Order: sequence, then C-alpha cells, then structure tokens
Amino acid sequence: SPHCLRIYNREVLPEIRHSIRTLFRSPAFAVTAILTLALGIGANTAVFTVLDTVVLKPLPFPESSRIVKIRGRNDLRGWTGGFVTMPDVADFRAQSSKLGTVAGYGDGVWILTGRGPALALRGVGVTPDFFAVLGVAPRLGRTFTVDEFEAGRDGAVILSDHLWKRSFHGDASVLNTTIMLDGEPHQIAGVMPPDFHFPETAELWIPTASNRDVARGRTFATTNAIARLKPGVTIGEAQSEASVIASRIAEDHPSTHHGFSVDLATLADDQNGDARAVLELFLGAVACVLLIACSNVANLMLARATGRSRELAVRAALGATGGRLLMQTFVESLLLSAAGAALGLMFAYVALRALVLSSAGLVPRAEDIGLDPVAFGYTILVALATSVLFGTFPALSVLRTDAQKSLGDRSSGSASAASNRARAGLVITQFALATMLACSAGLLLRTFNRLIATDPGYQTRQILTAEVTLTDRAYQTDMTKAYRFYRDALVAIGEIPGVERVGAANSAPLGSGEFHMQIGKPGALAKVPATIVAASVGYHEAMGIPLRSGRFFEWGDWAGQRSPALLSESLAKGLFGSADPVGRHITLGGSNGDLEVVGVVGDIRSGSLDEPPQAHVYMALERSTLRTATFAIRSKIPASRLIDSVRAAVEKVDPNVPLVNVRTMEEATDQSLAGPRFRTTLLTAFAAAALLLAVIGIYGLLSYMVEQRYRELGIRMALGASGRSVAKLIVGEGLRLAAIGIALGLAGAFALGRILGGLIYAIEPLDPVVAAVAAGVFLVVALGASAGPAIRAAGADPQEVLRHE
Repeated sequence: SPHCLRIYNREVLPEIRHSIRTLFRSPAFAVTAILTLALGIGANTAVFTVLDTVVLKPLPFPESSRIVKIRGRNDLRGWTGGFVTMPDVADFRAQSSKLGTVAGYGDGVWILTGRGPALALRGVGVTPDFFAVLGVAPRLGRTFTVDEFEAGRDGAVILSDHLWKRSFHGDASVLNTTIMLDGEPHQIAGVMPPDFHFPETAELWIPTASNRDVARGRTFATTNAIARLKPGVTIGEAQSEASVIASRIAEDHPSTHHGFSVDLATLADDQNGDARAVLELFLGAVACVLLIACSNVANLMLARATGRSRELAVRAALGATGGRLLMQTFVESLLLSAAGAALGLMFAYVALRALVLSSAGLVPRAEDIGLDPVAFGYTILVALATSVLFGTFPALSVLRTDAQKSLGDRSSGSASAASNRARAGLVITQFALATMLACSAGLLLRTFNRLIATDPGYQTRQILTAEVTLTDRAYQTDMTKAYRFYRDALVAIGEIPGVERVGAANSAPLGSGEFHMQIGKPGALAKVPATIVAASVGYHEAMGIPLRSGRFFEWGDWAGQRSPALLSESLAKGLFGSADPVGRHITLGGSNGDLEVVGVVGDIRSGSLDEPPQAHVYMALERSTLRTATFAIRSKIPASRLIDSVRAAVEKVDPNVPLVNVRTMEEATDQSLAGPRFRTTLLTAFAAAALLLAVIGIYGLLSYMVEQRYRELGIRMALGASGRSVAKLIVGEGLRLAAIGIALGLAGAFALGRILGGLIYAIEPLDPVVAAVAAGVFLVVALGASAGPAIRAAGADPQEVLRHE
C-alpha cells in the first residue's frame, strides 16, 4: 500500500543503505562473517535437500502412502530379509479384508539372445496385481493379461525405458514383437515410463509363470510382497489382520513356517531403511555447524557493536530511537545472512553433486536429488533464523548502551561485563557442539577401522568372482547338463595360465542369494538355523577358507551316491559338541534325506562384516537344484588381465551363458564398507568444519579481550607483572572456556552415542579413547588459538599501552 511504501522509503531503505556502507567500511569483518555463514547455511541446505528428496517427498506412485510392504520374518529358519514365499502372497490376497490388492515380485537374471552377444538383464518376476498395487501404467503398450500368467503359455515381457532405448533404439514398432529370453520366446507387451524404477535395478518385468525363481513353493522365502490399503484402513489395522493371517499360515504349514511372522511398513519407509536415521543424524550435525557459525558471527557482531558504541551513542543523542538502532542491527544481520545464503546455495550445489556421486547405491532415489523450490525456501528460512540467532546478542548490546557513558569514554568502545560473559558463553557453546560432533565422528571412525581389521574368515586378495545363470530351457529340464556345464567351466578356467585355484558356489560372501534352513541330527527334534551354500570342488581352497578337520569336496563326490556336506566350525560344535562330526549325518529342514559330514571348515562372515560369523552348511554343488553360481578364481596375475580369459573360457563351454557382476573380493569388501565409509567421511568433515569454526571463535574472542584489556594489562606490567604471567593469564582464560565447553560436549556426546546405536560396532556409546582424544585435541586447539593473543599481549610495551589508552 502507499502507506507501507512511505514507511519503507522513510525508515527501512535508509537503514539498508547505511548498513551497506557500514559493512563496506569493514570488509574483513563482512567477508569473514559471510564465508562463515555460507559454510553453515550451505551444509544445512545440502543435507536437507537429500533428506527431503529421499524421506519427506512421497514415492512417485498415486497415493503412495497407502502402499505397504509385507515383511516376513522367521528367526527359527533364518528368514530375516523381509521375504515371504509365493504361496504366502496368495494367502494374504485371499484372506485379507484390509488390503485391496496384494502382489509379489522377485528379482532374477534373464539372458537375452538373438540380438548379438548374449546379454544378461536384471529382471523382476511379478504377479498379476503388481502394477495395480503401484498404480502405474506403461508409456507404450499394455500390462500383462490374466492368461499370460498361466504356466505353459509363451511368455510376455515389459521393458524399462532405459532398456528400450539402449537395446531397441527407442523404436515403438518393437511392441508385440518376439524376443528370446532364457531361450524361450517372449512377446514385448509394453514399455514403462522413464521415471519408473521399481525395483531400482529392474530392466524388465515378466509374469511369474515365466519365472523359475520366485515360485519355489513354501521352502524358500525369496519373494517380496506389497499391497495397497483399502480406503479408510490404517496401517495399524492392516498389521493386526496380517499378524493373524501369518499365525494361520504358520499353523497350517508347521514344517516350513513354524515361527513365521510379518510386519507391515509403508513402501517408502521400507525403501529408506537406515537412510532416514543417517540423514537425520547428518541434519543434526550440520545444525551444530550452523549454530557454531552463528556463535562466531554473533561474537564478531558483539565486538563490532562494542567498538561502535560511540557511533551509536552519537546517533541516539541526535534523536535516533532505540527501535531505529535495533533496526540497523537487524538489517545488518539480514544482509549478512542473505549474502551467506546466496554463497551457501553455490556451496550446496557443489556439495550435492559430490554427495550424489559418493553415495551411489547408498541413498535411495539419489538420481532425483537436486536443488528445487523447496530447497530454496528452506535456505531462506534458515537465513532468516540465522539472522535472528546471531543478531540477538548485538541487538541486546545496543539496547543496553548508555549514551552519556559512551560519549564520555575516551576509548573507541569498551566491552561491558555482560557482553564479555555473552561472548564467553558463545565460545563455550561452540566447543561443546564441536566436541559432540568430534566424538560422534570418532565413534564412526573407530567402527570403520574395526570393520577393516575384522577377519572375515576368507581371503580377499587376488580373488576374482563372476556370476553365471543357467537359464536355457535345456538346463531347466536336465540338471545333468547343468552339472556338466559347471564341471567343464571349472576345468576350462583352471587351465588359464596364472590361475592357482578355482571353485564355484551358489552364493559368494558379501553377495546375495543366500538360503536359510533348519539343520538337525537325524531323529532329533532340536534344530538350528543355518545358511545353506552349494559349493563345488576347489571353492574353499580358492576362497582361502581353512579346513579344521576331515577333507574338502573331491571330484569323486560327483560320481558317488552319497551326499557329502561340510559344516562351519561353530555349527559343528553346536550340533555335536566336542565329538568329531566327520562321518556323522545331518538333515536339512523337513527333507527325508540326509547329508554325510565329510569335513569342518572355518567360520566366515558372509552377510556383512559387522555381523557375527554365520553358521554354514556346504552341500555339493552337483547335489543341488540351483542354476545360479558364482565362480571364485584365485590367480597370480591382476584381475584386469584375467577377466577376458575367464569370459572366453566360459563362452567356449556355452556362448549363451554370459558372466554377470564380475568383481574382485577386494571390490566386494570395499563395496560392503561403502556405507560406513560414507557416514564416517561425511560426519568427520562436519566435525572438522566445527573444529575450524571453534578455533576461529576462541581466537577472535581472546584477541578482542586482549585489545579491550590493554589498559589493564599495561597497568599490571607497569606494576611489575612479567610478560610470562600476562601470557599465562590469557592462555588460562582460553583453556578455562575450552575446558567448560569440552566437559559439556562430552556429556552431550554420551547421549548422542546412545542415539547412534546400530551405526557403531563393538564400541561403547562414549568410548574412553575417543573421548580422551577429542578432549586432548580441543585443549591443544584452545592452547594454539590462545597463543597468538597471549604473545601479542606479553610483548606489548606498558608505556606505549598506557600512553595510547
């Protein structure tokens, strides 16, 4: 309105102009304050943007909050990954009155042939309601028809947009054409939209009738189950009903589902996993960095306000009201925050690019992370809050200014006891927050170091792994041909120059595809869960898994009639105690047959390095019904020179079996440590920024206090005080403030350590070593920051000081 415009022109605009001129008269102050705020605001914007994209924004599905994941669990059988069996999905669909639609899906690999070299594609076998639950439709073509899920029919397939463009050149005429997947014809029914990535790695979707893996009965839990809540139904109501259905399934199928239970979670919460807790931790960390930055700028503003007390007194004497003086102070704060926010946005953009690159595969929906209007709005709010935070103390100092006293003071401005206490309190706060961050980073750093030093039970150097999937129809109908392929491939790879040992297993350590079953002695009721691995001759020697007793698998086992097995050391002790298990027999699950124990091998950590060693049963690969295996190859030559030779050896046995996920065990270990490394690196960076800001804060405070006490120090030295005693006085003040802040920070670090919980491994919430190192570092930092002002004060000439004052 015109009235508001007149007020702006008469009151606000002059203060803005005056504040800009005032800031330009102190460029060092302005630059320091803006850079400090840019660091704090930029870090907050970057982390909030990731949190908003990954956690706060809904999934790109209609009414995504109603989509839930049915997560199965059976501790007795070792089902802890949230999977269920395909018949379980059918039971939930038939018996639930709270769930509108229920669907299942399972990951797999399909081999595309007939279009050049055989190509392994990551696919998903789905049930009829899969796309209905998600509420999505293809961009081209259609979804599956009901009859396409019937066994015996020619298969259908829906392509991802990426695969359609990469392998079919984005040609719309491929719809309804036939391609060969796993040696069987599949008609292309549709192409999904570019923004559809569920699951994230999926390149194609196939009806479960065409999928050989997800429909394995009730023995193996390998299926993901999702559902859409009916309108008006809460997740709590659906959870109660699902628990009843799970209990009913366990009662009806005790041999496979005794101890079975489920829990429901929104699909977003299930996908986020630990990401939400980690991002909230980072947001808290950068909030601490921002508070430290605000404390620094508030200290600078307080010092500057004290130095300008005569100017403010003159303005007050000439008629400026307290409100006008407060307006100037807050306008300066807003200008600094605005400049810091603008620079912080550039910092956030660079940080986000680095964050997305370094968090590949660790943060869900990483490809969608970027600055957007929400991020800009958050930055504006942070800038406003920041201006209030660091502008409050100078504003209070202005209100307390005594014009007559300031005009009568010969100095340019002296600090009051209240302002000195305020600045000291800000420095203590900085050290407390920085200590909390340093201790948290130290806990994660020690956790990471312990993970690196953990013995996995196998060797990682000079071992190359490569997966194969036997998908041709001939392998599915004739397991003897599958065993012959494994045997011939092992022999061919073993003949490569430089290869020392080669073996194969259905699941290599730190990979996927593990199966869990209950193991027991024949006739005994007590059973224990164990991981089942189908392994070939040479596998344990190639992986460096030690033999404790008995023997490894031998080629003679392939032709023999008995079914040999190897037990891990802890499992052997759990089943047979101190007795020698070699020659004894064990049973798997509810099967009628049994396995003869021929040897005992060392325990390994197959899932992750931060989990205890798992109980393992190794059965002979040729006795299994699995058509997926991972070759483990130990060699004397670098892996980069071995890959082509291994690929050629496998192609010689069967050109339609491509290698998938070729990597070294060192790379697998490094990938398993990517999450802890990412968390540790980022939190350590925040702790380093906090440490730097704390150093700047205490150095600035002590420097200013020395300047304000020059007259007092000059009198002390004129009365006989030595420069050394003056230096000790200054250093002692700095150490006192640091000690108080460190003590408060250690108390806060203990509480924060308990919150970290599952992110730390084999370490107490406040590790004594971490606490001692953090306290020592900050005391040394405080000593170093105090040294400059102390040396300057000790070297001053008392006469010059008194004459100047």
